[in-house]
Amino acid sequence: MHYILVQGGRDDCSSSKKRQTYTEDSYTLVRNHPLLLMSQCKQMQLMGHDFCIKLRKTKFRQFSVVLFSVFFLVFLGFLSLYTVIVIRSTHPQYFYDLYNKSGNASGNIEWDYGFNIELCHNVSLFVSWSNNPLGSRNVLYDKSKLALYIFLLVFIIKDFLLICAQFPRLFRKLSYYLEISALVLSFIWAYDWYPWQKTVSMRCPIQWQIVSLLVFR
Repeated sequence: MHYILVQGGRDDCSSSKKRQTYTEDSYTLVRNHPLLLMSQCKQMQLMGHDFCIKLRKTKFRQFSVVLFSVFFLVFLGFLSLYTVIVIRSTHPQYFYDLYNKSGNASGNIEWDYGFNIELCHNVSLFVSWSNNPLGSRNVLYDKSKLALYIFLLVFIIKDFLLICAQFPRLFRKLSYYLEISALVLSFIWAYDWYPWQKTVSMRCPIQWQIVSLLVFR
């Protein structure tokens, strides 16, 4: 549907002269596409024309089916894996209460919203020493987290490329930035901030606060 200009002034099908689009600006080509113009002008009857319907189906089959299917499956895998990991993780307040009852604490510790990393360190060591099944890790857990990191990386690269494709209007779609921020928050929750976290599945309180921020976005 792009307009074609032929060098030499006359369209000779047998000629080997190079054909060129009326502009080399990809943004202009996309914004001037007839289907996009019809959609912006809300020309619903025109969009229902047989030719427009055939053009939409052609574009969807050519560019979208495989791409949408791949990203849908990847996103489904990421969402399922992340949900399972979060659900199987125990809230750190449970381990804090066990730490209080063990007598190892100098006093009755309270929920500190994650500001005391040293306290989280002590509780994590207690969980590791006590071999608590709710806070222990296994090979399956580590492999699941590795797969989760790969999914996160794929989506961040995808969103970054989509943002670059909008150049020079990089902020035309804020949804990409919101998705990237949600993925970064997910990574912050799952990632082991400190070496002593590698032996337990317990997350520090500050990481759970970040999950709460992600849920209420």
